[in-house]
Amino acid sequence: MKTYIIVFSFLMLLGCAVTPPVQQMTVEPYTATFDYTPDTQAAPNSSGVTFTISNGSYKTNSKDMPWFTYPQFADLENGIKSDLGEILIAKGFSVIGPFGSYDLIPYSDKKNIDMLLVPQVELHIKIKDPKSQVENIWAAPPVDILTGNVEVSGKVTVELREIATLVLMWVKSVPFEEFEFSYRVRNSPFYNKKHGIVFDLKPIIITDVAKGVESQYPEIMATIASLIDAEEVNIIKKQCQEVRKGNMSNQGMQPAK
Repeated sequence: MKTYIIVFSFLMLLGCAVTPPVQQMTVEPYTATFDYTPDTQAAPNSSGVTFTISNGSYKTNSKDMPWFTYPQFADLENGIKSDLGEILIAKGFSVIGPFGSYDLIPYSDKKNIDMLLVPQVELHIKIKDPKSQVENIWAAPPVDILTGNVEVSGKVTVELREIATLVLMWVKSVPFEEFEFSYRVRNSPFYNKKHGIVFDLKPIIITDVAKGVESQYPEIMATIASLIDAEEVNIIKKQCQEVRKGNMSNQGMQPAK
């Protein structure tokens, strides 16, 4: 019996000796950069159409994965609005703004704007094959290794709306190329299945999600630039004028001369 106790105690000490200290997992301090530069430049205001750009809207497939709220995507809003503005100017359009919201556009500016450009970004993030296994049965407290795969898909959508009525005039969507990555992390020392204290994996995988989106961003913006054609936009401008006149007629108003 004494021999058994001695051997067991030795094994316990050996397990503690070879097990690295448990550390609280932290999110890598990474912020993705979203930047695109148009490769062509038309003469300023040569297209005769004026835009303003709205704040972006961001969608997710799950309320539990609000990817756009994480610091890794902190630069997306400014990046996408700035780059869309550069694309429009490079196409020969003029851009007024930015404004904090549609309601904050003064009438003096609104009457000189033809269309509102509305960007939307949608990401679907799916965690697949999650597994958990004990790293070392001798560790106190026990530490689990969490592994799995993450699948990411989504799209960037650009809408053109008539500025006064917000009638949708044109819409294009550019999908992200679907990508996957794997994760392997040691859980928090406070992980406790019995008491429902669960390790939050989302802040960790969001870094790799942001890097994947960041790598595709320039190509997606280049595709959007190729879809915005000056001749087509001038046709849409005329349609916008008809929509506005029709709306004013319905309200018993006379268009300004």
